Amino acid sequence: MTYTMMAATVLRQLIKRPVSTGVLDIGISGEWVEPQAIDSLSKVNVDLLGPFIHTLEELETLGYPLGPFDQPDSKPVIEAKDESAISHEKHQTIDKTVATDNLVVDAEPLLKSNSACKLVKYDCDRCGNPFVLKYPLEEYDKTACMYHYGRWRMVFVDAKKERLISCCSTPVGTPGCTMGPHVFKEESNAQLNERIPFIELPSNTLNALPVVALDCEMSYTTGGMELTRVTVVDWNGNRVFDELCIPCNPILDLNTRWSGITSLDSAKYNLKDIQQQLGKLISTSTIIIGHGLENDLRALRIKHTQVIDTVKVFPHPNGLPYRQALRTLASKILGRCIYTMDDFQVIESNPFFEATVQLVRPTDSGTDISVLLSVSTNLPQYARKNYSLTRTLSEFDRLHLHLMNTSPEYIGPAAPPKSANLELVRTALERFLLRLSRHEQLRIADGTRLFIESEFIFAPAQSPPVVRRVKEQKSLFSFALATEAKEIDVYFENAKQEIQACEAYFSAIGRINEKIAIVLSDIGRSSVDVSYKLATVGIDQIPVAAVPFQKTAKCFAVEDEVLANELHMLQINYRQNVLNDQCLLLLRSNMGAQTSLNHRSSALVSYEASCKNTQKKMQAMERLRTSSSIRQDKVDAALDELADAKRTESDCRDTFKRLSDSLRKEYTRHISERATDLSSILDDYVQHQLDFSKQLLTYWKTV
Repeated sequence: MTYTMMAATVLRQLIKRPVSTGVLDIGISGEWVEPQAIDSLSKVNVDLLGPFIHTLEELETLGYPLGPFDQPDSKPVIEAKDESAISHEKHQTIDKTVATDNLVVDAEPLLKSNSACKLVKYDCDRCGNPFVLKYPLEEYDKTACMYHYGRWRMVFVDAKKERLISCCSTPVGTPGCTMGPHVFKEESNAQLNERIPFIELPSNTLNALPVVALDCEMSYTTGGMELTRVTVVDWNGNRVFDELCIPCNPILDLNTRWSGITSLDSAKYNLKDIQQQLGKLISTSTIIIGHGLENDLRALRIKHTQVIDTVKVFPHPNGLPYRQALRTLASKILGRCIYTMDDFQVIESNPFFEATVQLVRPTDSGTDISVLLSVSTNLPQYARKNYSLTRTLSEFDRLHLHLMNTSPEYIGPAAPPKSANLELVRTALERFLLRLSRHEQLRIADGTRLFIESEFIFAPAQSPPVVRRVKEQKSLFSFALATEAKEIDVYFENAKQEIQACEAYFSAIGRINEKIAIVLSDIGRSSVDVSYKLATVGIDQIPVAAVPFQKTAKCFAVEDEVLANELHMLQINYRQNVLNDQCLLLLRSNMGAQTSLNHRSSALVSYEASCKNTQKKMQAMERLRTSSSIRQDKVDAALDELADAKRTESDCRDTFKRLSDSLRKEYTRHISERATDLSSILDDYVQHQLDFSKQLLTYWKTV
């Protein structure tokens, strides 16, 4: 029956089809759709980008190096009292600093006077503590700075709000979880200009690119933060320049976590060469696009005014100095994820530049409204792929009527006739909105902004693209979460076994500590009691240290049999005090190891809590997917919350792994060092006691 009905339906459609008139009349629908012409992205319309170029006042507010530069503030210096500690004979000139032995000192005071050397004192950019810069670094200097590389976030722990640091999930105010050398960064343009002067790009560059996107990576050196990599792409996203840079000063830290640079062995250009190479591609009229571009221009030591900074184009709701991250802008406006959880610490250049260019590039497919409307009016983006002729004409009429009523002096275009083509009406509406966005008076009108916000935010009749995107992301997240859940279960099982082994070890150490404490409390009694206490300590749980303790017990017994005169007891008390101090050191070390275990256990609890939080976010996404009404803002908020939960989970997992590796190394080192220390301490103690006993025996035999 079903087959008969389907066949009848197809037959009726075939009968209604018009007679074929050519070879193009082939198909089952009988409809012909003209292919849409795709505009080439190679054409750069600089006039469209003109309204987004920042003024000099805006650049000055953001801290761009414009010049002229004032005299920088004087640096705090420390007089070197011991001239022998600083050799003036061996030094190496590095730009405007001098490396004297292992101390980096300011060159100008050193050249003016050789009688006293002034050491420059900086504040560490990571931990904030003051320090005196040294080079080359000693072993202690390489781990002198303890800092947190993450930011604090407000999370719920046991139904209470707590501020935890993202890198190690510890409360704010705890000691740093990462160790490295002390570093500094100069942010004053005057200080940077004094160290290495700023230059301007040439104005007569042949075949200069009209628009480029630029990004730089910096590392910490003895001269502050210097350029180590620069990448430039053109309007189409093609990489035209990507080179490493040899800094002017010795490197203290490559800043690999954020720069992604692990070595500069392949670098062939210095800063001056980089400036010359950029001068062949960029001129003073070239528009440079970037995110937080003032830092890149400072590193390049270049003054430039034709700038489009996405930090200013898309300001933070709370205003400066707050800034929206590029990954947030790309996710909200472009619907793209440019950083993943796995490679978040190593930033690649391709997604960065594609995002920065597309944030300010007009639409290329003709199906979406240009982003320029959202940029200029600070409004939500108006974009639909499913257009209706009646609805589009109605939108055009309402917007045109509103503008005529609010601004009589503004003459807008006439509405297209109802018999016009849908493509013509849609193009006219897009041009009208673009013209509105570039109009200075209407762009800042609150009434127009509210009108567009209320009239142009609605759900299309058919399934919108955002629903399809949510479903795709939901399936991908579900698959990734299921795979990761299995790995987490296996990892938790292994981790709990390791924790049980560590707890058993520290439990044994705790029992030994209790018995050692009893020995210490009774250490002033006779040698027989001491030997009895040492024999019952139970040190056989650490086999390497059992023999020395047994030697000590026998030594006390021999001494008691020889003689217990006053002189001998004084010597015994002295040795007992030495043993007392060493046992206290062992007790403190065991307490430190126990603290490390507790820290790791708390990190495991935070990791489990973050996994549960991710599961809650996935459930919220599922409820949103099955909801009857879906709005763009709710979807974006849910995606942001899910990304934050995944990022927190990844941070907790990394912290837990790091603490596990550290605890495993601490476990091995603790056993070996404690056994070695006990053996050396007790052997020395036994040898002294035996020598003293022999001397007493010899003395009494002569008597």
